[in-house]
Amino acid sequence: MTNLTRRIEIYYDGACSICDREVQIWRRFDRWQRLRLIDIASPDFVAADHGLDAAGVQQFMHVKTSDGRLLVGVDALRSVWYELPGFNVVARLSRLPGIDQLVRAAYQAFARNRYRFARRCVDEACGRAPAS
Repeated sequence: MTNLTRRIEIYYDGACSICDREVQIWRRFDRWQRLRLIDIASPDFVAADHGLDAAGVQQFMHVKTSDGRLLVGVDALRSVWYELPGFNVVARLSRLPGIDQLVRAAYQAFARNRYRFARRCVDEACGRAPAS
């Protein structure tokens, strides 16, 4: 199997500075070039062109796997970790009983408040995605 057949598409929020920093780390570790990073905050991005729901992709990170599955939220994040050298340990640990629930709750809280955590509020409301 070649690297291109294993490629995954990651839909991330480049308007979120914390998300963008994480993506920059992924770029450095993506030595097999398995990640196709797509910034949903880009003016050119149209969710429907990628078969995605515009509201859903603004709410949580999405990943399309090489076999066409759509993963959302923590499952999407873990799929990225599994692709990167050294991060698969984190992915496996995050699946342990008790830790899984904690990771899911933390991700939900972060996703809802990512602009507040990044100190970048949009439209007078922290947590609301920028208007497209």
